Amino acid sequence: MSVILTCDKCGDPVIRHGVDALAAAVAADIMPSRCKVRGCGGMYREMVMAGAKAEAIGNAMQGILPLPPGTNINAIEPSLAERAERWMHSPGGRHVMRDLYALAAKYARDWRRTGIPISMKLLYELERHRIKCVTARALRRGFKIKDEYGYTLNNSYTAYIARHIMDRRKDWDGLFETRRLKDDHE
Repeated sequence: MSVILTCDKCGDPVIRHGVDALAAAVAADIMPSRCKVRGCGGMYREMVMAGAKAEAIGNAMQGILPLPPGTNINAIEPSLAERAERWMHSPGGRHVMRDLYALAAKYARDWRRTGIPISMKLLYELERHRIKCVTARALRRGFKIKDEYGYTLNNSYTAYIARHIMDRRKDWDGLFETRRLKDDHE
């Protein structure tokens, strides 16, 4: 079993492997500690991983099971859905989400009248067009819109944002046309 402590602000992981790590987590010996990333100011919080990938990495660290050559043990990557959710709940992500809700409200009137769903990509591109104003407004309010993998607005998150908006506004159910996600296991 592997225990990962992740920073609540920047997401920096600290990984502990083996039975001792699990016992420490159960016994609540792992206390939140300051993030080691310069200027972050966040706290490492506990999260227990129970996936096959985490098990393989944990076993390899204990010398039980070798990993394939070239496997980077430090690169435990969260899923796209997890990254999108984390971004939407970051201060900069919440700022952008407020704008996207406002844009969706403007287009929702047309959707109700015509029944034609709108495109989340359209709203995202409108937000991208205004991104300099949006980031300047965020800076005036005291926070920065964090770049995710080199992008201020990551196109990979649009499907999750559309679902997020429709989940929270039941009257907008069907506002965006959605397809089955690749990481849906239903």
